[in-house]
Amino acid sequence: MSVTAEALGLVNPDLCRLLAYWCERRGERAMPQRVDLDPLDFRYMLGSIVLVDVESNPGGDGHRFRFRLVGVHVVEHAGRDLTGRYLEDYPGQEFAEQLKASYAALVQGAVPRRVQRREFYDGRFYDMEGLLLPLGAGGIVTMIMVAIAFGPWEIDRYLPENR
Repeated sequence: MSVTAEALGLVNPDLCRLLAYWCERRGERAMPQRVDLDPLDFRYMLGSIVLVDVESNPGGDGHRFRFRLVGVHVVEHAGRDLTGRYLEDYPGQEFAEQLKASYAALVQGAVPRRVQRREFYDGRFYDMEGLLLPLGAGGIVTMIMVAIAFGPWEIDRYLPENR
């Protein structure tokens, strides 16, 4: 299975570079495991990486998602650090539902996905391109590596009173 930046519609060069690294590290497998990745190999993205544990949710709906690590740039842009917390603890419900849908689709398909947000959710402006990368073994996604390239933050143009 060939996964390319062009096929995903990736624009940001650092995200393209990270996807190529992910492909190299997976080899002939469906996806690499977390242990296959060396953070020093993608230090250019470290502050913009989020690692999300995928946990089964017996009796619940599908999976639970726990933020194992939230990079410093993500914390700065979001204004909060959710490291160690679950997605349902995310303070903005509308955006949390968008994240849950993206994460669930990634777990279901077990292939990289591109996301782009340039809109308001829960009173906050989000301007970013993201790359969601599955990590796991035997076709089972156990972790999601999210890499985020933040946009120029043209907030005034997108404020509700200016739309």
